[in-house]
Amino acid sequence: MGSTRIGIRALDVNVLVVAVRRVEGTWCAYIKNVPGDNYEAEADKVQRLGSKLPAYVARCLFPFVEGVYAK
Repeated sequence: MGSTRIGIRALDVNVLVVAVRRVEGTWCAYIKNVPGDNYEAEADKVQRLGSKLPAYVARCLFPFVEGVYAK
């Protein structure tokens, strides 16, 4: 996939957000509905198929992540 997971956050039992660092050094976050059984296992699907969050939302959810947000 070429990116590294740097954070996972459950917004609800069935809503997961995953922050990833891309190969070029930028980062972004994706959101997707999940079964809510195992967030670690479900994070891969969110990373592959989730919708990309706007930068201002992602920065609120992952304030510890530094760097440029991917366009």
